[in-house]
Amino acid sequence: MKKKYSFLLSFLITFLVASNIYLLNNLQKKDASIAEDTFESVIVIKVIDGDTVELNDSRKIRLMNINSPEKEFSNSVLATNFMRSFENQTLKFEVTGIDKYKRYLARIYSPEYVNLNLVKLGYASKFLVDPSELKDFDRAEKNAIADGLGIWKKS
Repeated sequence: MKKKYSFLLSFLITFLVASNIYLLNNLQKKDASIAEDTFESVIVIKVIDGDTVELNDSRKIRLMNINSPEKEFSNSVLATNFMRSFENQTLKFEVTGIDKYKRYLARIYSPEYVNLNLVKLGYASKFLVDPSELKDFDRAEKNAIADGLGIWKKS
C-alpha cells in the first residue's frame, strides 16, 4: 500500500512541476508578443487641436501626459501647428486607454516621442503624467519654463 501512495504522490508532484513550467513559459511568450503588439502604425488625417488628432480609421486620439492650451487662447496655435506637421504621415501609436470623451489615450512616436517633445518645446504642459514617465516630463517642463519657450515665453 505504501508503494502505491508514494508512486501516486511522486507522479502528482512531477505533474504539478511540469505544468507550472509549461504555464510560465507560455505566459512569458504571451507577454513578449503583447509588448510587440502594443504599437500600431496609423496615419494622422486631421489635427483637432494641440493634443488631439483624428486617424485614418476614424479614431480620435488624445495625447496622454500633456495638455495644450485650448483653441480660444492665442498660444494654442503652437501645439496645433506642430501637430499639423504630422498630418498625412504614418506614426507609431501606443494606446493606453480611453478618456471620458471616448477618445483613445496614446503615446505617439515619429520616431521621437511626440508627447514629450511638445512639453520640451514649451507647446504643452505636463498633465496627469503616468508615474513611470514623471521624471522626464518634469524635467522637460522645468527646462521649457526656465528657457521661456512656447507658452512659457515671457512677454
